[in-house]
Amino acid sequence: MDDLPNMIALCPNHHTLFDLGIIALDPMNPKRIIHIDEKSEIHNTELKVLEHEFSSVCVRFNYENIFIPLKQSLNV
Repeated sequence: MDDLPNMIALCPNHHTLFDLGIIALDPMNPKRIIHIDEKSEIHNTELKVLEHEFSSVCVRFNYENIFIPLKQSLNV
């Protein structure tokens, strides 16, 4: 979905991690990054977002359909 509520500006490395499901936005706080490895230094870090609201539907979709399945498959 290419619309403003579904957009997030990330560096190329973090964009890849996001697409692979290694990182995601926390559905309970979409400004917080969660990492599949909870010991990672970026786990629970806050995004610096200026005047941009993420769609809760898009955040939850990524979390439930990409992040969680990967986490379950790795038994993390």
